[in-house]
Amino acid sequence: MIVNQLISHLRSFQSLQRQVQYYMPVDEQELMWRGVETAVSIHDGYFRKNNKPYIDHALSVANILASWRAPCHIVIAGLLHDILKSNYANVPNLDHLETIFGREVIRLIQDISRLGRFGQLLAVDSSNSADDVMQQLPWVAMVLQQSPFAVVIKLADKLHNFQSLSSLSEERQIEYATSTLRIFVPFAERLGMRRVKRQLADSAFRVLEPDVYNQILDRYPHEAREALIAPILGEIETRLEENNIPAQVTFVPNSVYDIQLAETKQGKQLPLCETMSTIIAVNNMLDCYKALGVIHQLWSPQPNKFLDYISAPKPNGYRALHTRVRPKPGSCQIVAIRDQNMMLVADYGLTAGWHGVPDAMLPHFEAWQEPPPGKVTVLTPDGELKLLADGATPVDFAYVVHVGVGHQCMGALVNGRQAALDYPLKTGDVVHILTGRTSVGPSPDWLQFVKTSKARQEIRRWLKVQKPKDAADKGWTILDAQLQRNKLSLPFGVVSESLTAVAEALGYKQHDDLLVAIGLQQRDPDEVVDLLKHKHEKGTLFAASQAIVASLSNSNLRQKLARCCRPVPPYAICGYVTKQNVVTIHRASCARLRHLQPLLHVEWNDVSVQYRTEIDVECIDRAGLVRDVSEIVSATGVNMTSFHADRLEGGASYIHISLGDMPRTQRERIVEKLRQVLNVQKVILRAPGTSNQPQQRMSPKLGNPYTLRPVTGDAFFGRINELRELINHLRNVNPGEAVLLWGPRRIGKTSILLQLQQNVMNSDDFVLGFLDMQRLSGRSTTMFLREIIRTILDANPPDKKIQPPNLRRMKRDPLGYFRSFLDNSPILQNKHLVLILDEFQLLSTLTEDHVGLADIIRFFRSLIQ
Repeated sequence: MIVNQLISHLRSFQSLQRQVQYYMPVDEQELMWRGVETAVSIHDGYFRKNNKPYIDHALSVANILASWRAPCHIVIAGLLHDILKSNYANVPNLDHLETIFGREVIRLIQDISRLGRFGQLLAVDSSNSADDVMQQLPWVAMVLQQSPFAVVIKLADKLHNFQSLSSLSEERQIEYATSTLRIFVPFAERLGMRRVKRQLADSAFRVLEPDVYNQILDRYPHEAREALIAPILGEIETRLEENNIPAQVTFVPNSVYDIQLAETKQGKQLPLCETMSTIIAVNNMLDCYKALGVIHQLWSPQPNKFLDYISAPKPNGYRALHTRVRPKPGSCQIVAIRDQNMMLVADYGLTAGWHGVPDAMLPHFEAWQEPPPGKVTVLTPDGELKLLADGATPVDFAYVVHVGVGHQCMGALVNGRQAALDYPLKTGDVVHILTGRTSVGPSPDWLQFVKTSKARQEIRRWLKVQKPKDAADKGWTILDAQLQRNKLSLPFGVVSESLTAVAEALGYKQHDDLLVAIGLQQRDPDEVVDLLKHKHEKGTLFAASQAIVASLSNSNLRQKLARCCRPVPPYAICGYVTKQNVVTIHRASCARLRHLQPLLHVEWNDVSVQYRTEIDVECIDRAGLVRDVSEIVSATGVNMTSFHADRLEGGASYIHISLGDMPRTQRERIVEKLRQVLNVQKVILRAPGTSNQPQQRMSPKLGNPYTLRPVTGDAFFGRINELRELINHLRNVNPGEAVLLWGPRRIGKTSILLQLQQNVMNSDDFVLGFLDMQRLSGRSTTMFLREIIRTILDANPPDKKIQPPNLRRMKRDPLGYFRSFLDNSPILQNKHLVLILDEFQLLSTLTEDHVGLADIIRFFRSLIQ
């Protein structure tokens, strides 16, 4: 079965089979073949940038690891190292794979994936020693101590990627080579894998400085160096043989990159003899010192140039005797003497253990200091370590980085993937905070899950100074929930009036301050509820107000019902503060409201109101209409608690009748008789239950203050609560979720989205694409993908505008072209793409052209998993 699946990759398969059969037990080989089969299935249908099947890369990485004699679980992890990349794999269920290959393989895959998501790390001068690298990148110690073999697999991945790097754009090639030179070359040095280090360094340098690379090759030709060293090697072999010291004598040319560093340091061209080293490999450590004596008898050593790395090995495990001698006047030669195990460690480093080298000779790593109990250590994208409380969230991390970052936090990427703001961080996580253009400010809800005192203090401080109303509203929500948990249903007016006394008893000037303290979690709501219950039981609470006043500053004022419109539940109401500081409650449809300003937002207090039967009558006005309607009602003998009639523009009339409780059959008879009255057009019966969702009626006399077109900039006014709620939804979105903004037409959804795009999330962390689906209704799916690319390109600065692709060209492979654009576009590098689809329901009107809508939606879903 495997051979059938791999018939097009037979060469890589045969090479892997040939290598592992020499050192891997048969049962482990069988497990490895299962890993090959799994990799083929997962990467089926995916291709690399050079248009070769992605499985070729997985097999090549496994071949490199097998050439180093990697054990079975390492080879399998190499085969599966990219299965978490949704762009190149059908991402599998890791729990299922763990039952097949074991926990160690899955852990390696996850660590490899995390290594590839560090982003723009600190720039490291690769000429520095490995110890300097450790100091500049403190996370290196953690990675090497916790998962060094994940780094080994990543190095194999880098080696093969350079073979196909030319298929990428020049900008991506430079970015890849730079990160390799700054990060993974020092990694290879620290692991002692000097052969891999030379290969990666030269490959990266050839991409970054191709002209300089070729000039160095021309200045120091291999043939000239070989001709210069040959007589020296022959003389060393002769002298060692005469002294009965078995040895192999070779030379190793310095890498092009090392030569360039040496030239830069010395400021001149190097003598040819300094561009290579003589290597003497003997049988044991004792022979190393014997060979050193022979060399010093043959040629005079240079003073202070002898280094004994056998007695004092390097941290990466390197052992050898180094000396510098003068074979002839005016020249010098570096000589390194090692035994066979030292030779393996010098070339393969940590992986020399796979060749039988004792563990004591392998690289050792500074002990990673695990965080103390109750703490976790996480990293910034720059590799800086941050110590946080156990269970800390991205919000805690943001405030540790900087207070401004915390206030502007719009979301978070953890290990390269979007995470909820209440996600508990773990040691080793790499966290990137997404910030908005403006300081949106923290949400009071953050106080529910933050763990660090710094985050809690800064959130409280900001809310108290900048948004005391938000904090007070949150405090009332918490207090109200606590009242309900205690099965204490008190009207807001009652609680509001009593809160002043409770606030004073607790040392607050007014009840607003007490609500702010509850909202900021500085005051226990249970304590406040106990005091309220105590006052209630003593009968010291004031009479319940009939309506809830949203304004905290006016909530404790006396209320009365307006006589002009006689408002009754459940109809919408407004409030107006009179000169006597009394809140007068009017119907929202009351004609007098046009002359009353400012108005307060009020709602019926459902606890203190007993609902009655409500009847609405819509009719054409005529003489005697009110008399006829009232006679029908009065003839029933039912208590009529309210009767209100309005004459509307255009000759229409509206009558509202409130009645006491009555049998259902009697209500139906009244409605039927009213419908028979002359000029009555419609009779609506309303018998409210305990629902707190009143039917709202807008008077035809009130003009519409809103424009029918979307507005931006200064024309956008209000909607602060809606905008903040949308921001909080975006902050709390989980991987795999989208945010839906839903509402009636012409209510302002597009304006909110435009405001979000232009003034909130327009920062260096985001690329926002706004797509009006009305313009694309009925167009092709290929055009839809092209328009997304266009909106993304529009985010570029004007001086760097790039034209969207030709439609005919995209039709060859629309989804493949779109995927390639997302992967390779410099605009999207290290940024978070936010795609806004206005009138998204029109997606269903797209005509399928060269790509199905279902395939597009599946691809979008894979991007946000």
